[in-house]
Amino acid sequence: MDACLALSLSRRIYAQNTRHQETLRDDQYNVLEMAGLPTRFTIKELETATENFQTPIGEGGSGAVFKGTLEDGSIVAVKRIKGHASGEAEFRTEITIIASLQHISLVRLLGYCLTTRGDRYLIYPFFENGSLDAWIFKGEEKRVHLTWMHRYRIASDVAKALAYFHHECHHRILHLDIKPANILLDSRFRALISDFGISKSIGKDESSVMTRARGTVGYLPPEMLVPNAISTKSDVYSYGMVLFELVGGQRNFTTVVDSETQQIHTSYFPKIAKEKMMEGKKHSL
Repeated sequence: MDACLALSLSRRIYAQNTRHQETLRDDQYNVLEMAGLPTRFTIKELETATENFQTPIGEGGSGAVFKGTLEDGSIVAVKRIKGHASGEAEFRTEITIIASLQHISLVRLLGYCLTTRGDRYLIYPFFENGSLDAWIFKGEEKRVHLTWMHRYRIASDVAKALAYFHHECHHRILHLDIKPANILLDSRFRALISDFGISKSIGKDESSVMTRARGTVGYLPPEMLVPNAISTKSDVYSYGMVLFELVGGQRNFTTVVDSETQQIHTSYFPKIAKEKMMEGKKHSL
C-alpha cells in the first residue's frame, strides 16, 4: 500500500511539474506576442499554408524549410526545427535575437509555432531568388546573371548588416554562421542575412566570449576549431571567405578526381588569388 501511495504521489508531482514547465515555456514565448512582435501560428494553420509540407525549398542542419501561402495570400518560408534539446536552444536563440533587431538587410521573423510533438517552426518572408549559394555554385547558367553590380551590392549589404550587429545594436550580436546559404536575395538581388540559430549576444563592453566550435567548415576562423574566445572578428573572417566565393564564382575548396589516375587534386581559391595578385595577374582570376 505504501509503495502504491508513493508511486501515485510521485506521478502527481511529476505531472504538476511538467504542467508548470510547459506554462513557463508558453509564458516565455507569449512575451513576444505581448510586445506585438512575431505572430504565434497554430500547426493547423501551417499545415494548411504548406499543404502538409509538400514543397521543401531547403534543408539545413536543424531541419527543412518549406514554401507556403498564408490566408492573406502572403508567400512564406516555414522553417521546421527538429524536436531535440539543441533544436530548443536554437529556436529560442533565433526568436530572441531576430525579434530584437531591425535592419534592412536582416530577414524579418513573421511568426513561430510550438507543437506538442516537440517540433518548432519559424515563419519568414519567401525570397524568390533564394540563397546566394544557388547563384554561385549551381552552374554557369545562373552565375552569369549575377552581374558584378549585383555582387558589389550583395557584399555591401552583408557588410552593413554585420556592422549593425557588431556595433549599433544594444548588445553585440555574433552571427557565427555567415555563408552563402544564409544570405538570401530579394527580387532586386539585395542581400538579407538569415539563420541566427547558433548566434551569440554579448554586452557592448565585452570584446569576446568563450564558446565551443560552431558554424560551417570552410567559413570558420582557425580559432573556432577548438574551444576558444571568439569575437566579431569571427564573423569578419567568415565574410572574407564569402567574398572570395562571390568574386571567384566557385567554392573556396574544390576537389577533382583524375578519371585516368584516380588521383585527387584539391585547390584553395584564396591561395590561388593571392598568388595571382602577387604576380600581377589579377585579370586572370
